[in-house]
Amino acid sequence: MATRLGDLKLASILNILNKPELIMETCFTSCSAFTRAEEGGYVADRRDSGNWSSGHVGQGMLVGSNMGVGAPALLAWIGSGAQLTAEKMRTLSLSTSEAIAQHNY
Repeated sequence: MATRLGDLKLASILNILNKPELIMETCFTSCSAFTRAEEGGYVADRRDSGNWSSGHVGQGMLVGSNMGVGAPALLAWIGSGAQLTAEKMRTLSLSTSEAIAQHNY
């Protein structure tokens, strides 16, 4: 019986390893949760280049970052012709932040 159970567990593991999309999704979910916990919500630190629309301190608009998504990343996501504002960054949804992360990383 123990051998049969061991064989079933091994078969399950091998099945997962043969489906890299499952591994990637599991890793992404873990990384996304970690990033949200570490980065937190909205911040607008003037000393952080990722909070400026240009990606350079003091250049462009101070938009801030949210859930690990910096101003240049959000600007690239919505399109350079779009109006990026601090309000758009503050109200960034979890689903959009995860879509940006999956697309870029």
